[in-house]
Amino acid sequence: MLNCLVNYVNLYINSYEAIYFDERRNMVQHFQTICKKFSQLNKTPKTMLKYGIWCLFALTSASAVLAVIDMLHPGLNSQIPIIIQSLFTYGFYLWALLTVGALILDFLFQ
Repeated sequence: MLNCLVNYVNLYINSYEAIYFDERRNMVQHFQTICKKFSQLNKTPKTMLKYGIWCLFALTSASAVLAVIDMLHPGLNSQIPIIIQSLFTYGFYLWALLTVGALILDFLFQ
C-alpha cells in the first residue's frame, strides 16, 4: 500500500515537472519570437515604441511623485488625487496608442 502511494506521488511529481518545463520552454520560444519580430521593425515604428515607453515612464513617475507629495502634505490641494489618477491612466492610454500605431505603420509600410 505504501509502495503504491509512493509510486503515485512520484508519478505526480514527474508529470508536474514535465508540464512545468514544457510551459517554460514554450514561454522562452514565444519571447524569442517576439524579440525577433521587434528587431525586424522599421525605424519609425521603433522610435514610436521608444517614445511610448518613455511617456509611460514619465507620466507614471509624475503620478508617483504627486502621490508621495499628497501623502506628505494631505491638505495641499484637493485636486491632486484626480491629477494622479489622470496622469497614471493617460500614461497607459498614450503608451497603448503609440504601440498600436507603430505596429499598424509597420504592417502598412512593410
